[in-house]
Amino acid sequence: MEKEELLNKPDSERIKFIMRDWFILYERAKKMLEKMKLLLELPDTIRPPSFLIVGDPNNGKTTIATYFLKKHLPYEEPDGIKMPVMMVNAPRIPNFDQFVSELLRVMGVPFRHTEPESAKLEKFYFYAKELEIKLIIVDEIHNVLAGTALKQREFMNGLKNIVNELKRPLVLIGTRDAFYTINTDYQIQ
Repeated sequence: MEKEELLNKPDSERIKFIMRDWFILYERAKKMLEKMKLLLELPDTIRPPSFLIVGDPNNGKTTIATYFLKKHLPYEEPDGIKMPVMMVNAPRIPNFDQFVSELLRVMGVPFRHTEPESAKLEKFYFYAKELEIKLIIVDEIHNVLAGTALKQREFMNGLKNIVNELKRPLVLIGTRDAFYTINTDYQIQ
């Protein structure tokens, strides 16, 4: 919409225009997007590198990841739907079973919440390979700190196992507390 055109609109439409989501491609955002694109394009590796985006709340971390996700939406090929990038939120407490359920939900895979975690995880691995997922973005990773040290380690070990099984990188996003989250495991650091 042109500026002059917007000026002639009623206040309600101008307010809606102003209140919509905006994305400004500033230099640091460009670097983060380039890093994510590099991870997306990597071939499968035994120990793929991953990436941690850290910043203060309401500082644009999720907006950058959402922008990247929108540039890499699922698409259909003759052999089925492909989903190069998926984005999920870490659960509010470190519950790996709940996290796997969220992965399946985002993928559109039917499951029962009562299924054992191992069955859901096998289903996730199967469909992640079928959908050719190349990058998983996990937002709000600092939520892992809401659990006991044991639960934190279990959750982070689960993430590490996903990376190892799929041979694909992760992008983790969180507040500065995310540094403490990844320090629960030397290999994750």
